Amino acid sequence: MTTDTDVPEPPNTAKHDRLAGCRTVIAECMRRQRLSDAEVARALTLDRSYLGKVRRGERPMTDRTLDDLVDYLNIDRRRLAMAVDVMGAPELYFDPTFRNLCYYAQTVLADIVMMSRQSGDLNCGIILAALTRERCETLAHHAVARLADQFAAFDPFAQTGRAA
Repeated sequence: MTTDTDVPEPPNTAKHDRLAGCRTVIAECMRRQRLSDAEVARALTLDRSYLGKVRRGERPMTDRTLDDLVDYLNIDRRRLAMAVDVMGAPELYFDPTFRNLCYYAQTVLADIVMMSRQSGDLNCGIILAALTRERCETLAHHAVARLADQFAAFDPFAQTGRAA
């Protein structure tokens, strides 16, 4: 006979998806840096088999383990958040164009915050208030679509004068 306490709660889907995306980036960073589970586990004082299971999604990842891995692998937290949380596409983390887009977006937002603080200008505050998560997601999707269109129209032979 089962009771309500015997039935496990379903995982928080948003957090589960986020952790799955983070695991994807972590695994790819380890591959690109040619780091084994044993090397990373030793550096972070974790059990090697535990780290392997966490990386493969067979064991839950604690926030501390995630933070330690992100720090050790030198993962850019802002770009990770943009790729995983905003775009829902962890593979974008490694795209050079996406890296540049994240850098420019951070620069623009930092400039807006700086201008707002220096001038006390209400318009900058309104701009910041208008940047809701949904609006940022919409802007990011439009920017990626425009970049995709530019890449699709790009002809590398047009600049060299050679025929395709």
